[in-house]
Amino acid sequence: MSRVEPSGAVRYRRGIMRPVTPAAVAEQLAEIRRVASAFGVEAVAPHLEQTAQEALAVARTDEEADLARQLLVVARKTRVRQTVRR
Repeated sequence: MSRVEPSGAVRYRRGIMRPVTPAAVAEQLAEIRRVASAFGVEAVAPHLEQTAQEALAVARTDEEADLARQLLVVARKTRVRQTVRR
């Protein structure tokens, strides 16, 4: 699983490094939204959870942090439903 470094600056994933910035998170959320509308939220739950964690790490305001936490809750609930169905 990818993770956000304590600095929130760089994420490591399969040997690829990229900056974790509000703009990068917004771009990733747009892509997740597009895929979710085509295939359903369950198809993107792991990616949504990861992006929500990144959004929380780079949140600049309380409102951004609250929104990131809400996304994280939705993603985790969706993943739990997937696990229960299996």
